[in-house]
Formats: sequence, structure tokens, C-alpha cells
Amino acid sequence: MRLKSIRTPKFCFITWSSSEQTVRKLYENLYSQNLYRDLWFFWNDKPLILANPDGFPSDLLNFFTIRESWAWTKGQAWFGDGRNKWPWIDNYPQGRGLNESGQLEQTCVTVAGHPVMNIGRSFDGPTQHEPDQINPMIGTYFSQQWEQALKIDPSFIFVTGWNEWIAQRFVQTSSTNSFIGKQWPIGTTFFVDEFIQEYSRDIEPMFGGHGDNYYYQLISYIRRFKGMTRPDLPSGPQTILINQDFTQWNNITPYYLDDIFDIPYRNHPRYGDHGEQVIDYSQRNDLERMQIARDTMNLYFYLRCYGPWIDENRFNWLFLNVDNNYSTGWIGFDYLVDLGENQLKKNIDNTSNWQYEETIKIVNSGYNELHFALSYPSLKINNTKINLQFKWLSADVLYTFDPLNFIDKGDSAPNGRFTYTYMI
Repeated sequence: MRLKSIRTPKFCFITWSSSEQTVRKLYENLYSQNLYRDLWFFWNDKPLILANPDGFPSDLLNFFTIRESWAWTKGQAWFGDGRNKWPWIDNYPQGRGLNESGQLEQTCVTVAGHPVMNIGRSFDGPTQHEPDQINPMIGTYFSQQWEQALKIDPSFIFVTGWNEWIAQRFVQTSSTNSFIGKQWPIGTTFFVDEFIQEYSRDIEPMFGGHGDNYYYQLISYIRRFKGMTRPDLPSGPQTILINQDFTQWNNITPYYLDDIFDIPYRNHPRYGDHGEQVIDYSQRNDLERMQIARDTMNLYFYLRCYGPWIDENRFNWLFLNVDNNYSTGWIGFDYLVDLGENQLKKNIDNTSNWQYEETIKIVNSGYNELHFALSYPSLKINNTKINLQFKWLSADVLYTFDPLNFIDKGDSAPNGRFTYTYMI
């Protein structure tokens, strides 16, 4: 992926059982061989490893930045005074991981706690609600944990988790142990940690359940924690002559980029032993670069794909939120440009249905570029104050769109439910 200029995460390892032996193997087989060095996560100028350093020889102690990481802090022997300790889960308000000098360094944020402690996604501070009152869709506990983390403002926040997807079977061995807030007879089977959605700590998007809600909640809080760059201001007005070539766009800013090389067909065995396949041939064009220009009469839209067009006359759409209001339109989108039918369509009753508004002229380079104009009256906006969110989709899907199609089908720009913003 990096050879294709695609940004990737960096990695480190968390160990607990047989920590010294595990870290020794990682060191000998990976780190000492200098393999994938550009993917190592560094902390304090050394590769980070999460491990119990008791018994580590000097070569490991000197090579790594070592932080011990385990669950919960309050009254836990492993945590001690918090120095060089990074919890990966803790009850609200979370403990503080300290560096060698005793200064605040780290805290953790988790989607849910643990069913033994009866802390799920819906836990709101003092209590876990009854099953008929819970709402695991909205991230109540996740938000509470994030607000606490932002309040103390450490250098590092450990988020749990992405895709644990584990359900271990346990048997009740004591009448004094509780599970999801209740006492169960000895011999009762129960499952932890991820058996039901309420106590799952998974963020990754899913069909059914919470969909992609937690993904965007995570991103929102990361932006608050780390900050983000200020958007570029658009260049000045410029008329684009639709019947002329695409070099007119060379000096138009900003330009919006999408990941490329992300439209492979999928035909792969599904997890488990049921013989099912994940099959998806919805991919069409690899969206690469988008731009908007303006003059006093029109907005002009430009699209370039990576590689030649595939089905350029079908399965390509531009979604427009023209009023910056997400309570109107389909998930905020008020208009749809259907490139296959050369039509501007208006949303009907905030559903995924659209009705014809007008025919538009779309000029295609014949290889991988196109552009077209939409007048301000057509979009029912004025030319003095524009706050437009837009999104491209190239996928073999039906008009009855599902928001998760932006993750699962074809190629969308930007990815998922994100939108680009054009504002003057």
C-alpha cells in the first residue's frame, strides 16, 4: 500500500502472558532483522512494546520503550503507582498512565466496560440500564470516557477496541459472582466479552446493529484530541467552458483527492466454516480527483478517475447537500446528479427516492475525465454564500441506496459517509 502512496497505520505489540519469551521472539524475528521498520510505532525515539518488563535482559530493555499494559487500575496490583503503566481498559473516571518521571502520559478510552461489572455501551455514569432501556446505538459510555480523556489531556490515548469479536464460554463457579448485574446459579454458562452488542467493545462498521456510528464518533473525538488542518479557501471565480478541454481546471483550488487502488473485486471465504463466500463485483471506476469552480451563474464540477472509464454511462453519481442541513434530503443530500442519464434529480421526502429536475450536459474526455455545470437556480442557492457538501459514488448499486454502500460497494469519494465541503 505504501508503494502506492497510500497512508497506513503503524504497529506495536501488546503482550501479557509469557511476556519475556514473546518479546524475545518478536525481537529476534522482526526488530533485530530491521523488517518493516517504516511501519514500527515509535515512542520516545524507540519502538514501543507493551509488555511486563520483569526479567527482561538488557538488550530488550535498551532497544524498546516499554510500557506495561493490562486491564483496570483502581486497586489493581499490576498498576502500582502508574509509572510506565498503560491500561487498555478502565472504569470511568479512567486512571492515568505516567512516564518514568511521574508525569501524565496516557489514559484509555473504551466503547464498553465488562459484563461481569455490568458496564455496557449504554452505561451513563452511575448505573447500567435494564435491557429494555439500553441503547447501544449512540455511544453513551464511549462519549463519557472520551470526555474524561480530553479533560485530563494526556499525550497518548489508548482506544479499545476495533474488532475483538470474541465470545469465550465460562461456567459460574461461585454463587457470589455476578454477571450483567445478576446472580446466577453455579454451573450456569455465560459468555464474555463480546457475546452481545451491548457489552461488545467493537467499533468497526457492521451491517445491522450500530452500523458505522462508532466509527464516526471515534473520528470526531480524535479530531478534538489531535486537531486538524484548516481547509483551503477556494480560488477566485472562473468560468469553465464545458465544450473546451480540461486544462481549464489546472489552477482551480482546492482539489479533493480520494485513495486509489481501492476497487478490487471480492470473492473470498467468509469467516467461519459455513462454506459461504463474500462476493462483490460492484466496483466500477477508481475515483481520484474532484474539483469545483464557480462564476456568477454556475457551479462547475470536475471528476478524474485513475485509469480509463468503466461503464462511464452508468453507475456514477454525485450527491449534493446544498443547504448544509442534514435533517433534509437523504442523509442530508438534497440533489443527485445521475451521470448515466445526464440528469439532475431532487430528493423526495427525505427518502432514498429521487425525481427528475432537468437534463444537464456532461462532457467526457473519452478516457478518465468529465465536467459539467449546474446553475444556482437549479440548486436553489445564491452565488454569494455557498456552503456545499458533496460526494461521488461509482458502484453497481440500485437507486435505493443504503449509507453503508459508501463503505461496502464500489468506490466513494470521500470514503464512507464523509463528504467534501466547498464553502465561500
